[in-house]
Formats: sequence, C-alpha cells, structure tokens
Amino acid sequence: MIIFLLIFTAFSYEIKIAGKTAACLIKTLPRGSVYAGECGTKLWRPDLKYLSVQVINTRSQYTYTSVHTNSAKFKINTDEAGPYSICVTNTADWEFDIVFKLTQESSNNGPGLVGYELPINATEFRMINQPNGNFQIHNELKDIYDKVREEREKANIKEKDYTEILWSVLIFGLLGVIVCSYLTKDVVVEEKKSI
Repeated sequence: MIIFLLIFTAFSYEIKIAGKTAACLIKTLPRGSVYAGECGTKLWRPDLKYLSVQVINTRSQYTYTSVHTNSAKFKINTDEAGPYSICVTNTADWEFDIVFKLTQESSNNGPGLVGYELPINATEFRMINQPNGNFQIHNELKDIYDKVREEREKANIKEKDYTEILWSVLIFGLLGVIVCSYLTKDVVVEEKKSI
C-alpha cells in the first residue's frame, strides 16, 4: 500500500510538472475577461524601474503594447523596488493568447537591452535576447502548440487504431462463433444419427 501511494504521488507530481511546463507561457483571454482573474501577479525585480508590457497575439502574430492599444487594457502598479502587480483586461472583439514580456528601459524611456519573459504564475524570470525577443517567444509558443497538436493527433490515431482493432476482433469473433456453431451443428446431428 505504501509503495502504491509513493508511485501515485510521484506520478501525479510528474503530471503536475508537465502541465505547468506546457501551460506556463500561454493564457487565453475570452472577450471582456481579466487576465487570470487575479490582477496581481507579483514580480520582485528591484532593478526593473521602467517597464513596458507587451501582449503578443499568437494567432495573428500582432504585438500589443501598453503604450498604444485599444485591444487590451493594462494596469501596472509599480513601486521603486517592487513588487510589480500587472493586470490585463481583454477589450477586443476576439479572444487571443497572451505572453507577458517585461522590458527594461532607460530613464529616457528608450529601449533597453535586457528582455524578460513572464510566464503565467511564474516565480522567476528567464532572460531572452533583444531585439528579436518577440519572435523567440512566438516561436516558442508555436513549438508548444505544434507539440500539443502532434500529441493530440497521435492520441487520436491511437484511439482510431484501438477502435479498429476492437471492431475487427469483435467481427472476426462473431464470424468465428457463427462458423464454429455451424460446424458443430453438423457434428451433433451426425452423432445423434449414429446413436
């Protein structure tokens, strides 16, 4: 029993990690919804005093920033030393997947050299290269989508294979039963005649 519990715990923990890894970069916002419903993703980065937030539409490959957009509203509360609280509301007429990217900027609001990607519910940042960080994020999302799609297609193929095998087994089994019953019927009739 203890071994079973240990195996079950390890299995569920592995699933949890896999799910977090697959879903940490992607968040779908239906129309009029608020990001994650929590409006309080806390970021503790004392060195990031000037922030710009970008929402990347992974379906149409457009990028919305907090400076110019009528598709997503951004509420950014910052203290000089953090933490930073970010809330996003989708006001568009469509839903789209979002990735948060915090970019350090110079004091004159010029572009910075360091880019940080904020995964959903992340506890730490992972550095990405500028100036092509957006494309890297999009490619990474595309890779994740491709992997998920491939896994789903494989699962569908396996399900189809299993169903085809089951149907073939059932059909051949029924045919075998019918043939065997027909053959044994003749044998039983002959035995009765001999008796």
